[in-house]
Amino acid sequence: MPARNEQDHGVAAEWETASENTRLYWKDPWTWACRQSKALRERNFDAVDWESVIEEIEGVVEDARQEWMWNCATAIEYILRIEYGASDQPLWKLWLKVSACRLEMYLTLRQNFGMRVTLSELLRRAWHYGRQSAVQSFALHYAPNDLSKVLLLTSEWDDRLPKDCPYSITDIVGYDPLDRNSEPDDEVCPVPVAQALNKEEEKENLVRTQPSGQSVEEQL
Repeated sequence: MPARNEQDHGVAAEWETASENTRLYWKDPWTWACRQSKALRERNFDAVDWESVIEEIEGVVEDARQEWMWNCATAIEYILRIEYGASDQPLWKLWLKVSACRLEMYLTLRQNFGMRVTLSELLRRAWHYGRQSAVQSFALHYAPNDLSKVLLLTSEWDDRLPKDCPYSITDIVGYDPLDRNSEPDDEVCPVPVAQALNKEEEKENLVRTQPSGQSVEEQL
């Protein structure tokens, strides 16, 4: 309780010392934005809540970075699941999800092209989160109803997957993100992923074309 009281006291003190603009920013962002927009258009700089305006601008930048990074992390998770074959659904369905993430990354970067200078750092963070999600997916795939085994498999898969990203950024996003005129291409992917997808397609073609009553193994 004392800690909570101290926290409440700190918030109250901050409110008491805040400017009228800052208080409005906290309690009614819409009205604050309208007033700040009007002040800026009229060059009434004394009425501008500079601290909060800067905070909002930085928030826009961070939102774009986070959007790209999380889509990249999701794409990495699905790419790993395709490569290692741990999925209850056809691999091509996972590839469709990779393609959707690629499109989102492409659109985000296209609208924020200056962000390209931070892609190496964003990829590093995306690999960490995407790899972590893949490890959890693999453990649940092989032991969906056994918590103790899930914990064991989580450790095993964490040891098995590479610690550092083995894929180039082009392999993940499907195009050269530094080229403003380049666009995602589903034919661009890591070699192990292409091999897994091709192997699945060949198997499905054999199943579709085999004579009635003949197994795939007999046809091979």
